[in-house]
Amino acid sequence: VGIIAAQAIGEPGTQLTMKTFHMGGVTGEDITSGLPRVEELFEARNPSNPAVVAEIDGEISFGKIKRGNREIIVTSRTGEVVKYLVPLSKQILVQRAFGWEQPIYAHLPLILGTDRTKLSKRHGATSLKDYIGQGYLPEALLNFLSLLGWHPSGDREVFLTQELISEFSLDRVQKGGAIFNIVKLNWFNNYYLRKKSVADLRETAVAFLVQDGFLEPAGENGYRYPQTGTIATPAYLESVFALAVERLNTLGELKDAIRYFFEDPSCEASMIPWKQMTRDETRGILKRIKEVFDKVSPDEFGKEKITVALEELYQGDKGHVLWPLRVVLSGKEASPPPFDIAAIVGKDTVMRRIDNAIQTLL
Repeated sequence: VGIIAAQAIGEPGTQLTMKTFHMGGVTGEDITSGLPRVEELFEARNPSNPAVVAEIDGEISFGKIKRGNREIIVTSRTGEVVKYLVPLSKQILVQRAFGWEQPIYAHLPLILGTDRTKLSKRHGATSLKDYIGQGYLPEALLNFLSLLGWHPSGDREVFLTQELISEFSLDRVQKGGAIFNIVKLNWFNNYYLRKKSVADLRETAVAFLVQDGFLEPAGENGYRYPQTGTIATPAYLESVFALAVERLNTLGELKDAIRYFFEDPSCEASMIPWKQMTRDETRGILKRIKEVFDKVSPDEFGKEKITVALEELYQGDKGHVLWPLRVVLSGKEASPPPFDIAAIVGKDTVMRRIDNAIQTLL
């Protein structure tokens, strides 16, 4: 080790010595990166950053590891406590100097961006707090991060926390860097969102939206949408979230995904017609939709009745009916099925939005 280190800095190997230990490097056993692992190579000169173990005498104990460095806690006879961070290479020297049993270390691979460089801020959010703030669930992050640099025994990808603990073993930790794939993280987050019960999903989504200012608590009645003052009951919110969750990657996308359940959307007239339909033809379809909906009472205005009512208008092509209705109700070109939206917002809201669209197409 000494000769290799000396030659690396342009010096003959015989000149590299260490006054105390007579070696040019520190090695430690590492069961994931091979045996032995070289922790540090250094010159024989006095180090510029000597490893100070303690400036007071007293009892030494190990604390937690911070950023790969071991925290050493020194408690003096008078009760004074001083904490020091010791790099891993110097930890090994300290352990040997005191005759302590040296642990076997394991190193997880670096997390890389999709460009295969070390993950950094230029790749986007890098802290767990940032991802939680964007609407990623803790259980999704745990599952995703656990599979970075480690693989289970089979093809399974979804694990509960206790299952990860039982399944994990160091012999399946990879040596190469792990790619942080945001698409895969989004898949995990969508999976865990969809797996929640209706009540749990409502509780999680409402907490996020209240913190973000999209909703405000309104006592036992439910939650207020401050833009219009509309009060949403818990049952209404459960229906909205259950419909929207299929298309969500994160809770951060929820506001834009459900806004039209709380306020009438605006859309360009050019969005409303289906394919080559003219504005006049589209207005005619919307008027016919109003006519068939008018036959359904508000109390019966559910998905089943709406679906049956629209069938008499299809004439072999559903697009010329469902497309305008989708855009009118949601203001979007991609949304859940329009009869699902209509059933949630109710007959009065549907009729009002159709009237608004007819005026837009004039």
